[in-house]
Amino acid sequence: MRIEHLLLPASDPAAAAAYFGQVLQLPVAGDQVQIGWSTLQLSDAAALPVGGVHLAFNVPHDRFSEAARWLDARAERQRDTEGREHFRFEGRWEAESVYFTGPDGLILELIARRRLPAAGRSGVFHGSEMTCISEVGIPAAAVDATRARLEAAFGVAALSPPT
Repeated sequence: MRIEHLLLPASDPAAAAAYFGQVLQLPVAGDQVQIGWSTLQLSDAAALPVGGVHLAFNVPHDRFSEAARWLDARAERQRDTEGREHFRFEGRWEAESVYFTGPDGLILELIARRRLPAAGRSGVFHGSEMTCISEVGIPAAAVDATRARLEAAFGVAALSPPT
């Protein structure tokens, strides 16, 4: 699946756009943030709840170490209950990632998938090297029912069982 456009409610769209532009070095035009081939459009949440949403951004696997160092200068990594802040996933994922918190409590992730093409670059990482939004996670009280509705609406299947 290719995520080309995502509309995300924000409590303060201008502040969220500034975060993505200034902290993550992504191109911003008004309420739209460009992340590789994906566009993140920020809208006023008004009465909608915000927070708890997860967005993963692909980075080339050969740039992951530099991307993690770049992130450390901009945001604090999230840690699991054992204090780990760097995660490796095998099986279908074949990836490694780091997580951090964005505006409105967004759970953001830089993920490098080994099965995707390498960048073939070296040197200091820049936010413009993120290639796309590759995952969207939403909080739900009824996980199985929500997953079934989303699978039916979008014609996609879950990659793995919910956790």
